[in-house]
Amino acid sequence: MADRPSPDELASIAIQLVSRVRDEKSEANGAWLREVLPDPEDRFRLCFVLAAAIPDDRPWLTLTAWTVPREHPVDVDREALDEGPALRPATASAPWGRGPMPVEPCGTPAAARRHRRKNEDLCDPCIQAERDQARPSNRAERNAA
Repeated sequence: MADRPSPDELASIAIQLVSRVRDEKSEANGAWLREVLPDPEDRFRLCFVLAAAIPDDRPWLTLTAWTVPREHPVDVDREALDEGPALRPATASAPWGRGPMPVEPCGTPAAARRHRRKNEDLCDPCIQAERDQARPSNRAERNAA
């Protein structure tokens, strides 16, 4: 019996797969995955490593927005997204093809994260929004000490 990949090795394969999914066709990814993990049981274990990496506090539309071409912007009902469950089950009315989420305005923690993700300098309103968001946790840390 061959050695099972360690959790760290599975995590490394998961990271590679995440990049490949965005760049390669599904058939090529399937062939690559069968080559890297020939045992179906190891591919099954990889599913749990990937699931552990998915934030469960984000709407499904946010998590899959990269799959929708940017040429097709649409109106998204922000209230419905904010009030809905974090991960929506796949149904006939799943949001496939609805387009990317609208961009949060500067001065919000989401906009600050967007600036950082794009390697941009933070604007003053976003710096303040990050400070305001961190302030309660900093206060709690000081009080705990």
